[in-house]
Amino acid sequence: LLGEAQWKWLESELRKPARLRIIGSSIQFVAPHNGYESWSNMPMEKQRMIDLIKITRAEGVVFLSGDIHASELCLEEPQGCYPLIDHTSSSLNVPLGASSTRRRMGPGFGGANFGVVEIDWSKADPTISFSTKDTSNKTRIHHTIPLSRLTFDEKNLIWRTTPDSFAGEWQTFYGPLKLVKGNNGTWTGICADRTLKLTEGQLGLLGTWQGENQHGKVSFTLTRDGRFLNGAYSYENLPLQLDWAGWKADWETHFQRDDYYKRKKKN
Repeated sequence: LLGEAQWKWLESELRKPARLRIIGSSIQFVAPHNGYESWSNMPMEKQRMIDLIKITRAEGVVFLSGDIHASELCLEEPQGCYPLIDHTSSSLNVPLGASSTRRRMGPGFGGANFGVVEIDWSKADPTISFSTKDTSNKTRIHHTIPLSRLTFDEKNLIWRTTPDSFAGEWQTFYGPLKLVKGNNGTWTGICADRTLKLTEGQLGLLGTWQGENQHGKVSFTLTRDGRFLNGAYSYENLPLQLDWAGWKADWETHFQRDDYYKRKKKN
């Protein structure tokens, strides 16, 4: 993606003192393989970017991207690095509907949209806010994060969750998902016509799902703060390549659940 001269320039910029560094990319940085062009299609280049952030100890790095004709906020938590946030916004004239990205923070928006970034330096702990607005200037996605969470402070690098953090109801692209803990590390779940049988693994929950006419494998992990589910599933015995993100209902303040079903039906 970048030539050697560009990598050297970027390294010199990342080494300059700053509390916030905004990197613009025409394609998504954080999103996993999802059928679109993205940094994930070139994993060595993506890893080089992550390694460069860690080597230079560049704090406050966030990504702005486009290309997918929809909007979403995505989060990745590389080993030894603070959370990396990617705010994707596009397109004003050719919306294609929201997708179900695994690393999404809350719901996406599939209508015509544009993105807004606001920085508040007046607070003791300055914040950066990401918003997605529709063509009526109505906010459809909004998230504010303190810059203190975008640092190499130890508290930003460790998981603060337990298996019990999975319990409860999560909102997902496919409707509400309820996870219930059983005995001896077993879990059950239900989402629409899908029933899940899961067990606790080293990194999260692993198991199978059964629908009315289909079945497959499924896995869930949590973000370090336990606020989001990173899910993946498959049909039958295929690899876990399909996305199943989850979030709590309070993230739907600016979102209409009908958006997903209208987009899915239309496309």
